[in-house]
Amino acid sequence: MKRFFALLLTAVSLTGMAACNPLADKDSGPDSSVSPDEISFDIDPETEATLKVTIQSYDNEETIIDAVAEEFNKDFPNVTVNVDRMSGELATTLMTYYNAEQKNPGTMPDIWFTTSFDMFALSKAQITLNLDPYLEAATKAGIFNEADYVAQYWTLGKNNFEDEQYMIPRSADRVVTHYNKDIIGAAETWCQAQGYTDKDFPEDEYTEGYITDESASVQLLSRIQNGWTWQDMLYVCYWTRLYFDNNGMSSLYLVDSYFDWEANYNPIFESMGVEYFDEAGNVALNSPETQAALDLMKYMYDKKYVAPVGASNQANFAGGEGIMLFHSQSISITESSLAALSKYKGKKMSEVFDVCTFPLINYNETPKIGCGIAGYSIFNESRNKELAVLFLLKLISAEGQTALANNDINYPSIRVDMQNSDAPWAKEYAEAGFNTEAYTYGQEYSCGTTFVAAKDPKYATDIMSCIATMIEGYCGGKTFDRVIGDCEADIEYYLMF
Repeated sequence: MKRFFALLLTAVSLTGMAACNPLADKDSGPDSSVSPDEISFDIDPETEATLKVTIQSYDNEETIIDAVAEEFNKDFPNVTVNVDRMSGELATTLMTYYNAEQKNPGTMPDIWFTTSFDMFALSKAQITLNLDPYLEAATKAGIFNEADYVAQYWTLGKNNFEDEQYMIPRSADRVVTHYNKDIIGAAETWCQAQGYTDKDFPEDEYTEGYITDESASVQLLSRIQNGWTWQDMLYVCYWTRLYFDNNGMSSLYLVDSYFDWEANYNPIFESMGVEYFDEAGNVALNSPETQAALDLMKYMYDKKYVAPVGASNQANFAGGEGIMLFHSQSISITESSLAALSKYKGKKMSEVFDVCTFPLINYNETPKIGCGIAGYSIFNESRNKELAVLFLLKLISAEGQTALANNDINYPSIRVDMQNSDAPWAKEYAEAGFNTEAYTYGQEYSCGTTFVAAKDPKYATDIMSCIATMIEGYCGGKTFDRVIGDCEADIEYYLMF
């Protein structure tokens, strides 16, 4: 009953929001009013204009815009780029701006920061510019070629992830494994000192057949490399857990897994053969494949590799206590957090930690690695559409991507010709000894969260939240029947509106 009233309140809230939201009332569909032949990028270099760019309130986001603006002003010195930091959620912020735009033209940004899911949710409202005719015109003008960009990521900026381009990706974001070489190396040394061999490794349903030489000594760091498997990861976790438990660290956990984050749970589900919806559009999660995927994750909790659901203390990789972090964050972020710890001051950071690929789940021979994008969209009624498009094309140009790297933004590049360790975003870290190829290795495994396109964009966030709750519930001890029943009921409930 309590759950029913909570859902009822949600329904009332959603109904009220839709009633007062001008974005929700606008007709859906792409803006096809402009033909590529009507668009010209032959703009006077001395043009005076202002571009307003709304971003998340993060310093690195402003650094990105400032770096691109500096390059852009080499072509258009009289165009001012103003950065506007938004303080709330994107849809709410844009709704406020749009209301104000009617009385104060220029309140709406020309360009705004967005993720693939924000873009997806906003794609039905005609406030986001359909970039297709502009990109077609840019192609004819010889200033754009879609083939220059990694297809798996470029597609995530399209409506329903397949047709009209509504967002320009700024980078190719991919989940990798950040791992603490210092701690894992200490565990390896301890295991070898105790005389353990691979004969002492207890195989189970997830590691059966993994050991090939029982006389071999315990080797951990050598197993962590691009293309390593889920079994490799479990082997490292088993021995490190044993090391922790026998050396006064039994209260600590090993892995910051973020299993309730779509970028991590979706590749696990797809690797295990899970289907979210059937051909008729019905929720199809009640399956042996879903239970197998949940069991795979719950195993990590049961073995104390991952902290209990809801625990106040997680593995704390950033604090130098955990051994792994599954995340898409850049090497520079990890370096900054670990270098600030007293125990690592003065140490060469590539000897303290490194990155490698997300462990491949190969039980069904369909391993996947989570990927996604963040980027920028353009206001459909901007008075400076062509300039805004040119600004975003500068962002993803070789010059723009180099400018980001020169300003310590080392996100993996969206450009095909910058998918290597010699590229500006990677070179400094590769030369320092870091495995930057982890972000680009095996693009055939890349897996975006595209299943949400099976339903109307407005449902995407709620569907993903329902699945995250299901994972947390099962890993927290609830039965499969209970969590799957609740999840399906919740998704079907949200689909009613």
